[in-house]
Amino acid sequence: MWQLIGKEVKRKEDLRVLLAETRYIDDIKPQNVLYMGFLRSSVPHAYLKKVDTSELKHKVELCITGEQIAKHTREMPLISFPEGARKPVYYALAHKKVRFVGEPVVAFVTKNLYETEELADLVSVDYEVLPPVLSLEEALSKDSPKLFENWEDNVAYTRKLKTGRVEEVFENAPILLKRRFELQRQYGAPIEPRGALATFERSSGVLTLYSSTQWPHFVRTLLSEVLNYPEHKIRVVAPDVGGGFGNKQDFYREEVLVSYAAMKLGKPVKWVATRSEDMVSTVHAGEQIHEVEIAAKKDGEILGLRDRFYADLGAFGAMSLGPPTITFVSMSGPYKISNIELELTCYVTNKTPTGAYRGFGQAQASYVLERMVDELSYELKIDPLELREKNVVTEFPYKTPLGRVIDSGDYLGMIQIAKKLVRSLKPSDSAIGVAFGFESGGIGPSSIQDSVGARHRGYDSMTLRVTPDGKIEIYTGLSPHGQGLETTLSQLAAHLFDVSVDDVSVHHGDTQSTPYGFGTWGSRSAVLGAGALLECYEKIRKKVLEVCSKTFDQPLEKLVFEKGVVTRKDTKQRVCTLSEVARLAYRSHDEFEAGLEVTVYYEPKGLTVSGGLHIAFVTVDQETLEPKILKYVMIDDCGFMLNPMIVEGQLHGGLAQGFGSALLEEFVYSKDGQPLSLGFMNYSLPTSIDTPSFTLVHHDSPTPLNPLGVKGMGESGIVGPSAAIANAIFRALQGKAKLTKMPFKPWELRKL
Repeated sequence: MWQLIGKEVKRKEDLRVLLAETRYIDDIKPQNVLYMGFLRSSVPHAYLKKVDTSELKHKVELCITGEQIAKHTREMPLISFPEGARKPVYYALAHKKVRFVGEPVVAFVTKNLYETEELADLVSVDYEVLPPVLSLEEALSKDSPKLFENWEDNVAYTRKLKTGRVEEVFENAPILLKRRFELQRQYGAPIEPRGALATFERSSGVLTLYSSTQWPHFVRTLLSEVLNYPEHKIRVVAPDVGGGFGNKQDFYREEVLVSYAAMKLGKPVKWVATRSEDMVSTVHAGEQIHEVEIAAKKDGEILGLRDRFYADLGAFGAMSLGPPTITFVSMSGPYKISNIELELTCYVTNKTPTGAYRGFGQAQASYVLERMVDELSYELKIDPLELREKNVVTEFPYKTPLGRVIDSGDYLGMIQIAKKLVRSLKPSDSAIGVAFGFESGGIGPSSIQDSVGARHRGYDSMTLRVTPDGKIEIYTGLSPHGQGLETTLSQLAAHLFDVSVDDVSVHHGDTQSTPYGFGTWGSRSAVLGAGALLECYEKIRKKVLEVCSKTFDQPLEKLVFEKGVVTRKDTKQRVCTLSEVARLAYRSHDEFEAGLEVTVYYEPKGLTVSGGLHIAFVTVDQETLEPKILKYVMIDDCGFMLNPMIVEGQLHGGLAQGFGSALLEEFVYSKDGQPLSLGFMNYSLPTSIDTPSFTLVHHDSPTPLNPLGVKGMGESGIVGPSAAIANAIFRALQGKAKLTKMPFKPWELRKL
């Protein structure tokens, strides 16, 4: 029965890409399409004294101001909003105030795409410029202006937690280390910038939005709220999406504005960001400061952890509070640390709002914790693997003091593998850095979403239809954008129904045809998609047996459906095939309901934890201080791999992004709040030159949380590299440099 899963089936999606049959937002060209342009704020913080569009109005099809939007639409919604957080009020266009460079002030619609920049120059804005709030110190200063006038200060959210005997432990511990780490701001850099296209059919009142989003159904719900328009008259389509990395797991102003304009004009309205426009209007991620202490015995046993950390939310967006709250609950990592004290402060600044990015706050937690563990091992002159061996979790499931449950794993086994690899692979002139990096994936159940204040749920949905000729159609609420889910689901369905992979079609991304779901993010697609598919199969199996029983007058309890054939249990006699049952099911019958189709809403039992142990072999040029990665190994635990080729592709992508975080990527602002990282000439990304070959060693522990043992692993690759590379650099420099700030560029290392 299990002949297909676990095999390297080639990706079905790739042929469409290779033959240029993909359909991204900019490929969709309706007749008489109009184009949206924006005047975006050129200052980071100011009151809008006057917005003069008189010269523009007569040269465009439609001109929209913040005053109009505030009057005719509702405020932008929040998606991640834990209890106790302050609520920002802002609209799709800036109203009365601008809070970051790139915030849209005026939207307009024109016939000619190439006129938008010139037309934007016709708008005159009288700004009453305010001092920008750009740093932690400025945000917390009583003298700084407030971003939101109805707030007492610029603090959006605070959270505290204390477990065990923290004061006693830190007062009496023989070893105490204290460090400060500054983690940089990043931009996700999907190959396709964001875009949106809206059409409006006046006769039916149906609004259709095409958006490069990771969750079309949820965008539809939020769009209905903001426009105050019935949800059943809105259709949202996510066509082919050229990368998301969490950046497109959000709800954006431009989605509202093209929809509003299309409804006003009754014509298609389209917007696709330029790269520089995308870099200031799409959410950023990662900017945190940690002041952390670790207490230990002289033999390396970790006794306690204290961390006061701060998260820069930028000007506050729908998802801004999500990543830092996940950093908070991830701070104990894979270690048995019972005495923990954490204090999180989230503050707002005059920068682009932050939101989701691959790893969703877990890479930051891993970096801080693994740097402290490694510095502890250096201080005590204990091998870094042996110190970790003394402190890792060994029994599963394990509930951490922070509430996170680690479902399964073998961390001691990973360490033993690492010891052997280090002895066999270590180049003589390299330093070695090790770090654990894990992610909680397969997001659910919904109660976990509630705990971090998330509006989106943990379940997802699937409709499975056996067509009259015995082929399989799958309609899923998931919305893949490069993960290979069409292949994975086809592979599992082909395996269950004993059909060819090519006999399975997977449909997603269209709210008109797919059941309500929450899209693709949080390494959830394989876990929820496979879980939903198994439930669909079980229901279809029962229906197949019912149809056979009643059609052929066979005792139901004597029939079994396996490998696409119904047989008698007792005699092994063949009764009929799946295709024969399908034809029968679509004929009318008095004793059973026609059709062979089911819909399920699947919610997982808990979070799966995937990831593993990272080993970086690094040299640092003693003159230039340029780091170079010679080799990189990840010993990973992905649970049961439905398709190892797709799993490894996901890991490779995550590792490459982790290298970028450690060595290259940083979105920088000037002292007066102007973005300096516009375009890839000023924002470095890892290339094949920067990225070494990876060695992946699978050491898998199937999760008990679902029947297949599958874990979500799409983000686990990015969680560990920053810490492993930093630890290697630290040892290459013999502990002489305090690695307090990422990324580790040569000129920054000289300062340290």
